[in-house]
Amino acid sequence: MLRLSILFSFFLLSLPLHADKIYKWTDEKGNVHYSDRPDPAAAQPEIIAIEPPPSQAQIREAEQTQQQLQNSANALSNSRQKREKKQAEAEQKQKQQEAERQKLIEEAQKKWEMQTDQPLTPWYPAYPGLPRPPNRPRPPLRPRPPVVKPLPVRPR
Repeated sequence: MLRLSILFSFFLLSLPLHADKIYKWTDEKGNVHYSDRPDPAAAQPEIIAIEPPPSQAQIREAEQTQQQLQNSANALSNSRQKREKKQAEAEQKQKQQEAERQKLIEEAQKKWEMQTDQPLTPWYPAYPGLPRPPNRPRPPLRPRPPVVKPLPVRPR
C-alpha cells in the first residue's frame, strides 16, 4: 500500500500543470490506472479534478497574511521577554531588600544583646496565639468583681 501511495504521489507530481482533468479507472485485473485521457475500454472512469495554481494576487495576499502573522508573533515574543525581564528584576530587588532587612534585624539583635546581656526573644503581638516571651512581665490580672447575693424575701 505504501509503494502504491508513493507511486501515485510521484505520478501526480510528474503530471503537467496544464492538465484539466485526470481520469482514474480499474482494469479487469484490479490494477488502478491514471491518465489525462479516458480509457475507451473502461466502463465509468472517475474524474479527479485538479485545482489550478493560485494567482499572483492570491500569492501576494498569502504572503501579506504570513508577514502579519510573523509580525504579531514577534510582538508577542518581545512583550513576553520584557515581562519576564521586569519580573526577574522585581524578584532580584525583593531578594536584595530581604537581605538588607535581615542584616538590619541581625544588627539590632546584636545591639540588644550587648546592652542587656539577654538574647532577644521575638514577640509578635499581631499573632494572638503565641505566648508572651519569658523575659517580659505579664500584666497584672484585674480582680473579679464581688458576687452579690440577693437578700432573702421574708413572708409578711
